[in-house]
Amino acid sequence: MTFSTGLHHIATQGAFGWPAIAVAIGMGAYLKYQGARLKPPGIIRFELAFTASNARRIVSGWTGLRHVAIRQVCCDYIFILGYACSLLFICLHTADYASQRGHAELGRVAQLAGYGAVLAGVLDGIENAGLLLMLTRRITTSIVLVTSLCASVKFVLAIVAIAVACIVAGWSWWSPAQP
Repeated sequence: MTFSTGLHHIATQGAFGWPAIAVAIGMGAYLKYQGARLKPPGIIRFELAFTASNARRIVSGWTGLRHVAIRQVCCDYIFILGYACSLLFICLHTADYASQRGHAELGRVAQLAGYGAVLAGVLDGIENAGLLLMLTRRITTSIVLVTSLCASVKFVLAIVAIAVACIVAGWSWWSPAQP
């Protein structure tokens, strides 16, 4: 059994996907509530600061709230696990459905989107390490740039995974089944 086959087998099990979806929804709600005091500009602006001066300006605006931002980033690791696994579960189920309906090429696209979601989670973890370095040590141009690039690619990969899953599922549902 190849790694891809084993991952596919595990990631399409309900015992894998449904708890992941629950974690993603629950942690998403918690993070929204817990991070509300960081607005404006919010944690996403910090993730996408791109320059040391922008990052410093954001952190200086959080006077007395740095502990909230640190907790937000630490708890985000749980959310990452939830959303990456949820998107993998959904994309692989979509891939299987498309293949069963005779749309194997669309199934491969959905499968790649699922792997992209896993990569988004990895990049999000790297991004969070950069955020924690900036919140607890010092803000440097290289840390801000790596953090912002990871965040940018993460957002693109996650949005693409969601879009591909929706499009492939919809296309497979409405188009006639192929032999």
